[in-house]
Amino acid sequence: MSVRFIIGRAGSGKTAYCVRAICETLSAAPLGAPIFWIVPRQATLTAERLLTCESGLGGFCRVNVLSLDRLGMMLLAEQEEDGPDEIPIDCRRMIIALLLERCREQLRFFTESAGQPGLAAVIDHAIGELDPWGEGPQAIAEILARLFHDGRREADADAMLADKLRDLHLLYGEYSRWISPRWRDPRSRPARIVQAIGKCPWLREAEIYLDGHTQFTIQQRRIVTELARVCRRMHITLLMDPESRALREEAEPDDLSVFHPVERTYLRLRKAMPAGGIDIEEPVVLAEPRRFRSAVLGAIERGMSGQAVEACSAEAGGVELVEAPDRRSEVEHAVRRVCDMLREGLRMRDIAVIVRDLEPYRDLLSAAFREHGVRCFIDRPGPLSHHPLVRLVRAVLAIAASGWEHQAAMTLIKTGLAGLSDDEADRIENYVLEHGLSPQDWLSDEPWQRGGAGAGAPDDDTPVASEPGPQIAPLRRRLIEAMEPLSALFARTERAATGKEAATALWQTLERMRVRETLAEWISRDNSARPANRPGEHEQAWEQLVAALDHLADLPDDLPLTAGQMERLLAPALDEFALAMSPPTVDEVFVGQIDRSHIPEVNTVMLLGMNEGEFPRPGGERSLLADSERYRLRGGDLEMDEGSRRRLLDERLLGYLAFTRASCRLYVSRSLSDEAGRPQGPSPFWTFLRRMLPHVPVRQVPRDLLSAPDLISTRRHLLEYLMLGARAAGKKDPFARPTWASLYSWLASGEADERSLERARIAWRALSCANEAGISHATAAALFGNPLMASPAQMEKFAACPFRHFAQYGLKLRLRPEAGAGRVYIGRACYGAAETIIERLRRLNDRTLADDELRRLADDAALEAEAVLGGEALPPGRLAHEKDRVGTLAADLLRWQRAVSTRSDLVPAFGGVRFGEAGSLLPPLEITTPRNRRLLLCGRMDRIDALRNAGALVAFDHRLTAYGKLDLDWAYHGLAVELLVYMLVIREHGRRLAGKEVNAAGAFYFGLLRGLRKSDNPDDEPPADSDEFALAGKPRGIFDGQYLGNFDRQIAPGASSGVVNARLNTDGRIGNRDRSDAVETSELDAILDHTRTQLAKLADMIMDGVAAVEPFYINGDTPCPGCPYRAVCRFDLSINEYRTFPRMKRSEVFDELTGKKGDAHA
Repeated sequence: MSVRFIIGRAGSGKTAYCVRAICETLSAAPLGAPIFWIVPRQATLTAERLLTCESGLGGFCRVNVLSLDRLGMMLLAEQEEDGPDEIPIDCRRMIIALLLERCREQLRFFTESAGQPGLAAVIDHAIGELDPWGEGPQAIAEILARLFHDGRREADADAMLADKLRDLHLLYGEYSRWISPRWRDPRSRPARIVQAIGKCPWLREAEIYLDGHTQFTIQQRRIVTELARVCRRMHITLLMDPESRALREEAEPDDLSVFHPVERTYLRLRKAMPAGGIDIEEPVVLAEPRRFRSAVLGAIERGMSGQAVEACSAEAGGVELVEAPDRRSEVEHAVRRVCDMLREGLRMRDIAVIVRDLEPYRDLLSAAFREHGVRCFIDRPGPLSHHPLVRLVRAVLAIAASGWEHQAAMTLIKTGLAGLSDDEADRIENYVLEHGLSPQDWLSDEPWQRGGAGAGAPDDDTPVASEPGPQIAPLRRRLIEAMEPLSALFARTERAATGKEAATALWQTLERMRVRETLAEWISRDNSARPANRPGEHEQAWEQLVAALDHLADLPDDLPLTAGQMERLLAPALDEFALAMSPPTVDEVFVGQIDRSHIPEVNTVMLLGMNEGEFPRPGGERSLLADSERYRLRGGDLEMDEGSRRRLLDERLLGYLAFTRASCRLYVSRSLSDEAGRPQGPSPFWTFLRRMLPHVPVRQVPRDLLSAPDLISTRRHLLEYLMLGARAAGKKDPFARPTWASLYSWLASGEADERSLERARIAWRALSCANEAGISHATAAALFGNPLMASPAQMEKFAACPFRHFAQYGLKLRLRPEAGAGRVYIGRACYGAAETIIERLRRLNDRTLADDELRRLADDAALEAEAVLGGEALPPGRLAHEKDRVGTLAADLLRWQRAVSTRSDLVPAFGGVRFGEAGSLLPPLEITTPRNRRLLLCGRMDRIDALRNAGALVAFDHRLTAYGKLDLDWAYHGLAVELLVYMLVIREHGRRLAGKEVNAAGAFYFGLLRGLRKSDNPDDEPPADSDEFALAGKPRGIFDGQYLGNFDRQIAPGASSGVVNARLNTDGRIGNRDRSDAVETSELDAILDHTRTQLAKLADMIMDGVAAVEPFYINGDTPCPGCPYRAVCRFDLSINEYRTFPRMKRSEVFDELTGKKGDAHA
């Protein structure tokens, strides 16, 4: 019954001491008393290999290499009598979650948060901290009695702590009552292990080596003490500085000591063991580290331990510093360096990759090692939250709890496990989105009969055919019937269901969906591609789900649960689903997280992520108890974790461990930016290295391979480099780069392996891709015909990008229609209200509206809009809001018309005038093309006004929101011709409307909904319901300047019009030529003639089959950002080019058309 401590810093030989001592004992007595070498769980395989390979013995049978937990379970299995099973952790937390809701009214602190996801796990952890020995609720009751024995609360903080403790005591008591006598709480396991140790006879002659631990929990410390009391001798290795005052003086450790956690552990063991009658031998002090074969690594170890060291000289080797532009580049460069080291002769097991947080690095490292053909062991299970089975169960639970909400329903049908094919799932999704089906529609007894023409986009010329409802009905019934066991369970009973009933219903639902059969097919398909020793993802997901259902079924019957509670109980269990780690092989690169993995001693350590905020990691709150409450509890003689400040200080010990695992080489890297491109600062550890190693250069990893061909390390890198160089051939000859030419020649000569050659054949063809599109004359004739029937919007689309025109009007591709009160439906209501107002104004025969009549007309329009929107199944609040918007629109339009009538000759004449369509009032605008073909333009003018006594008509195009001016440089190239086409229609067919010859005086965009308007003096603005305010929103477009006096009878020389966007100079001529909508008659004739010519040319191109991927570009404007066909056209600036048009002022356009230069008015 004696204990010897082996003390030393990193690399001083503590593990070697254990191995040497064990081997000497084995050599002396191969069949003696048992020897236990207790190491951290992750280190057992490494320890066994070390003992096997370095003992020099042919074999051994006395030594057991195992973890402390494993030893405890072995003792319980041998010494403990049969008793209740330990309750599984998932089941334990399910019970706590149910009790939170059941006891909500009795709780003080958790009343509001009782249903919060994850709270049960937090409470479970807090109870474990407060009752480490599983004594039961009385342990918390004693804490309450010690801290608040007088019943007074001295401060609000104490009151909060008291409420927390009382709630925990209540929940712990209820939990203990519910699990007894069926289960045993695992918190009692340490106390049972201590009892088993005392009963074990073969431990009395055993020798124990406790190695590799930096600190112990209070339970582990008690178990270690009991082992030391029973066994013959114990050796404990601890990572400490031999000069530590905790060792020399047995004084409290310095708070700023790097080894503070270990020193505290040492003192607690020293204090506990003599009380148990254990002799403490003189410690073995290993003063000098022997691990480091590089002087600089030894200096780093001394500096990290807190000793004063000088900066190393330029000749110091063994350390490599790297900065990469981002995390992906950081990982790829690190793996390239691993490959370099393997070529230098290192084994894979001689290299370890260490990070502070493995989560953001796991997938990147796994992919990079796989691409480079390097085996690695990642010491962390992968998540299974993405697996279709997990997503299916989440969706099923959500539907059972909340009905067929859209997100849950769509998740269910797209998992591939709901009994639907991918095509059937797509059909249901499209139908539901198009018709905006509600959760009630899914369960309605009425069949889905909707179908027909969809809404399409606002400017589409063809309807979108939707699938008839009867064809979707069988698919819906299949899903409803599959969900019936769960739905029926929670619908037919007023009481909640038991855990067994809920688990059975969920299992029956999965069976009806044939989940097992589908997973079996997936497993069979994947088995051929998976190594035999690698457990399958699908098998693991299914096994873990079955285990979770078993735990759900194990819940006490007198703890019933609702559908919502079932969802909340299983959600944390589903979150914990993880892929089991594949067993490590003899030769693999080790990848681990410094605080979770036991990093073996290796030749080379690659330390990634040396960024501020990553390593050291900030010590935030991680439990129910705040730091101040922990301090209060420690004052009550309860051993507690010291909180976030201590955790942050203890990060230095993790840094020390990471920097001292390598014996020969240390590679340290950091990324300069995060995933969002934000710059990242260096870690304090990085700053320490830079200060200590000022002469070590920091390698900067470039962003692309073209500037650094030495980074090429895989087939993908090679092809990427060659493709980048070839793509840049237009700017610079790639053969001017010797490296490029050499690699190209090597690949072209056929010396590469067949896999590289095959990839090159595929990739190289992409270089010849010009991304060109076009259709034959025959196909164009079949699609568009002669004469070509088109709308002005269609011609504008072709002018903007021929391929977009082909996709929309040739292939008739459409975005999937979706229901809801979006722009389409609100637009219809607004346009309908405007048309109604225009028609009623026409009937007033130019009579001025009174205020009450104006309000009545606006209310009537709002009621009509309500009837239109009522069919869209809008929520009542949204319907009322949209009705008010339409009423405001109608009132604004009426006020504008009333204000205009007092100073203008404009009067409403026609509304909704169609031309060129079947049953239209006007024939199409016919244009003969240069190739003697015919273009028939058809469309709709929202409104036509007449100018009294002027023999002229004015066209208006209603827009939902305020629309900008007509850009004549766009019109010049055919990109904005709609208003000009309206004027051409009036010129050619106006007589049919007016009954006499009329002129086209102008055409305007008119915004129906007012937006916010900037004002320097809001107090001076007229009231929003005044006519003056109504005139502030001027229509924009183009008009013949000779009619300016008709548009605004009150305009005076030297002033601007209050009706249209125009100014009259003092000499009577139109001013501000580049900003005015007024043009001279000759200029108007010129732009209209040019528009006709341009439309004819565009029509010929359409009928010739032009479908090129050639969007326009004018002064930064291009149609690509808002184009719905970007994924189809694959426009790429490295292949394609814009059709660039120059930006032109209005005066420049007219000068170009009329042949005049520089004759602009002042």
